Amino acid sequence: MPWQRRRKLNRRINEPFKFDSATISPSSEVQRQTRDETAMAIINTFQKCLDSPYLIEDKDAPARIGELLAKAGDRLEGSVNIQTTGQGDPADIVFLSYEAMFCCLRALVYAKGYREYGLRCLLLACENLYVKTGQLEAEHVRKFELAQRLKLSPPDAVAAASAFVKRTLELLGQ
Repeated sequence: MPWQRRRKLNRRINEPFKFDSATISPSSEVQRQTRDETAMAIINTFQKCLDSPYLIEDKDAPARIGELLAKAGDRLEGSVNIQTTGQGDPADIVFLSYEAMFCCLRALVYAKGYREYGLRCLLLACENLYVKTGQLEAEHVRKFELAQRLKLSPPDAVAAASAFVKRTLELLGQ
């Protein structure tokens, strides 16, 4: 009789939620409304990221750079190993290359004393702090976005990740 259990479950799930006025206080209604407005904000500038909860100043962020660079190196090494041995899925090569570039992006933003909690703010911070100042070529960020969407060939992804890791190490003086 599993189908009977499913029918009962569907009825329970589809029943409308019942709230009485005692469960929703005016202050919780205001909090929910404020949270909803914040959640719906379009974050398309560095300043909006700073005003949002997705990018914060963190004086301890630079201490995490070594860990991120080690992870970037591991991911790059893994993608090169898969590529040279010919074993494994080509998508894994692109994905590991993407992860290496992601760690580099985070390391760059952390080096400036910021901590990100969203990919969009990470990209905007990197663009504002490094690309607009001429320290990092926009091509690195573009290749990162292509790797994220798995739109790079495995050799191109490895080359892009290698170049990004190299440039990140130069920028961070390591």
